[in-house]
Amino acid sequence: MSIGKKVLVIDDDELVLKTLGALLKKQGYDYRLADQGEVALQYAKEIEFDIIFADIRMPKMNGVDAINFIQEQRKKDNKKDLPVIFITGYAEDSIHLKAEKFGEIIQKPFDLDRLMITMREYL
Repeated sequence: MSIGKKVLVIDDDELVLKTLGALLKKQGYDYRLADQGEVALQYAKEIEFDIIFADIRMPKMNGVDAINFIQEQRKKDNKKDLPVIFITGYAEDSIHLKAEKFGEIIQKPFDLDRLMITMREYL
């Protein structure tokens, strides 16, 4: 079963990637898992995603910077911004303010049902 929606998940936590990957697969989504921002940028060049889940804090390139780059590239290509749901385990700070301008923020640990309901609202 394929519902035709493509999801990009960016997180440096292997457990989060495995959990979301299994859930997305079970529900019939086409998805890619990126364990770092640079990998996500490459996927975004190759695939037209419908929504992105991104961790805020990651080594090298954080999720906010990765999303900023992806959205800027989409603007250059005359494409609309993608919906973004940030997932984070950190309390609010200045990076959250940057993340809020791109999308919704859900705190870890997150409820999988709530996460999927939120995603469907954007799709």
